[in-house]
Amino acid sequence: MTNEALTVQLLEWLNDEPRPYADVLDAWHTTCPRLSIWEDACGDGFIDYAAATRLVSVSAKGASLLAQRRAARVRCTAAYTEGSLYEERATPMGHYHCVVWIDHREAHVIHFNPDDAETSVIHPKSKHEHLHHKHGAVGAGRTPEDHAYYQNVADAIKDAGELLIVGPAAAKLEFFKHLQAHAPAVAARVVSVETVDHPTDGELLRFARRHFDADDRMRPQT
Repeated sequence: MTNEALTVQLLEWLNDEPRPYADVLDAWHTTCPRLSIWEDACGDGFIDYAAATRLVSVSAKGASLLAQRRAARVRCTAAYTEGSLYEERATPMGHYHCVVWIDHREAHVIHFNPDDAETSVIHPKSKHEHLHHKHGAVGAGRTPEDHAYYQNVADAIKDAGELLIVGPAAAKLEFFKHLQAHAPAVAARVVSVETVDHPTDGELLRFARRHFDADDRMRPQT
């Protein structure tokens, strides 16, 4: 399965509650052949659609995938608590791993190794404005994508060896799509896209270190 991290993100979103078909297509449908998350999830049998209600939900096969992914996270987190096996493969900059927390107002970028971390905060040039929802209006309440902002973040992480993208809402997925379209070499180094609320930089760094440590444990040993 390609783009497994985003497929799991889609299934977790649907697992919260069934979603209207139109909302799902609005959020996940794309004509980009390199980012066919919705189409692939349907083809793989992870999605159920109720024609009577026009609601989309997670199928039994999709629920099984979610359960496997969650069980793997639990096992890896438990292993982490017994003692970290985090091993850094340093670049000339000294920081191989990077985590990006992003929403429409700002991006926190942390490059790090086991002993050191460097944090920067990037803001869009135009200040984010609150959107007022108007019932029945097409596209009401949606923040337009700021590609210049996403490109500034992309430039800040272009030298990272492995990347984790997190955030509370849609911006993280929009940013990953931007990487797929405009910086595919960087996108190829993204190991996961996760939902994370509003952590402090310290909490974000601890989360990322645990995540990469667990990810390394799950890889086949050579």
